[in-house]
Amino acid sequence: MEPKNAALRTKLREAFADWYDDANNEQDENCVILAIRITSATIFRDHGAVRYKLDLVNKVEVE
Repeated sequence: MEPKNAALRTKLREAFADWYDDANNEQDENCVILAIRITSATIFRDHGAVRYKLDLVNKVEVE
């Protein structure tokens, strides 16, 4: 409920409008919205025959 988070709360409410209030109690001081930023990933295709390793920070495929 910190004022600095007002814009973020608005975005979250819009994106998850159908269930936001059911899943979150902003009045509870233990309510935490956790942001996870994925920095790298591996995509498997054709049952692992093809693999793509991605650097999501630099937006490139790596070997």
